[in-house]
Amino acid sequence: ANGSGKTTLTRSVAGLDKIDGGYLSVLGGPAYRRPRGLRRRCGVALESPAHWDGLSGRQNLWFFARQYGLAGSALGRRVNELLCEADLDGQADDLVATYSFGMRRKLSVIEAIASDPDLLILDEPSAGADAAFLGRLIQWIRGRCERGQTTWLADNDPDWLARAATYAVLLRDGRIRAQGEVRQ
Repeated sequence: ANGSGKTTLTRSVAGLDKIDGGYLSVLGGPAYRRPRGLRRRCGVALESPAHWDGLSGRQNLWFFARQYGLAGSALGRRVNELLCEADLDGQADDLVATYSFGMRRKLSVIEAIASDPDLLILDEPSAGADAAFLGRLIQWIRGRCERGQTTWLADNDPDWLARAATYAVLLRDGRIRAQGEVRQ
């Protein structure tokens, strides 16, 4: 539910917020102030997109993919592939300032996916995204799972989550109230 602590926990797992007590480990290292090599193994798309409105969608995606180590012809291929699969190829060279909320959301998600990270962290990925993109995102998540990669989803849409996730944790007031296989 809204206000249950999903975004706070997600920001902590992403290494953006320091926890008040205890220790949080992500990919074998500290979640907060993690070393650059460990940060590069995580792709993050939070509720609020981090784009430059004065750049095109392609330029934004290129920047994020480059920051995570993609280069050369592989960079160009990956950028084009993701823009096409997110159905943003027709607007790829338009300024992000002209993008709708849903288009910005899709751009955030493909920026996080670009480097094929070991851990993909998505906060509210279903918000504003169209059904076709959400179906594609489920395919990406399942493929990642088959390759042994982890995807962290925090979302309010139980129907979409039931199709996308294999394991679920329900929070209330920042505490785990239930957890288990989605089918349970």
